[in-house]
Amino acid sequence: MMPRKPLEETSPADALVEEKEISPRSQWKIVRPIAYVLLVLALAIAVVALLTKFTKSVAWSAGLVAFVLGYMLLMARWAQKNTDSSER
Repeated sequence: MMPRKPLEETSPADALVEEKEISPRSQWKIVRPIAYVLLVLALAIAVVALLTKFTKSVAWSAGLVAFVLGYMLLMARWAQKNTDSSER
């Protein structure tokens, strides 16, 4: 009688699963944008609070800060667009 080969302990479904380790570098790709957004929001709230002391109106302060942030984001987007097209 011939000896039997032991059955493999992995199933066909396990062969399809690809294991990936989360490297420290890939963790920073997730953390950096979140930290940047939180920092910008914290600074915006601080500026709104400061402007509210001077204008006595939260609406004016929030509107001004929202306008400035929107303008900065728009200019950053346009600048990025121009640098992307000049690299081609």
